[in-house]
Formats: sequence, C-alpha cells, structure tokens
Amino acid sequence: MFPRDINVVIGHGIRGFGDTKWMFISQVFGTIYVVGLAAIFIFGLRSGIFGLYLAFFIDELTRSIINLIRFYKGREFFLRLVAWKSLSN
Repeated sequence: MFPRDINVVIGHGIRGFGDTKWMFISQVFGTIYVVGLAAIFIFGLRSGIFGLYLAFFIDELTRSIINLIRFYKGREFFLRLVAWKSLSN
C-alpha cells in the first residue's frame, strides 16, 4: 500500500523533528477513523474483507496527506487552521 509507505516515511520525519505529540494524536485519530470506517464498510455496506482493506487504504491515504501537509507547512499552519485565523502567511 503506497499511502502507508508515504505515511511511515513522513511520520518518521515528523518524529525526527521532535514532534512526537503530533504523531500520537495522528495515531489515535487513525485508530478511531479506521474502526468506524471499517464498521460502516463491513456491516453497513456488507463488503466483507474488501471493506476492511478499503478502510485501511482510505485511512492511510488521509493520514499521509495530513502528515505531508504538516511536514511541509509546520505546526503553526494547523494551529492557525484550528483557531480559524488567517492562513495567508
């Protein structure tokens, strides 16, 4: 799974910067996200094991994009995003 590879590499880069709190929050979000998504796909859409793999793929893709943005834009970008401040800087 290519998104997982991207997530692992970028995640190690973020850890290398010393921001382990971000990675912890990312892991907690990912766990809740994949369990909820898998439940919807498996039980709601009755897609079986394919739904589980699809949930993993979507989770890793989402987190790799978020972590990639976090890696290049920095912590301040997400702090301003959460605080609804200007993102022009």
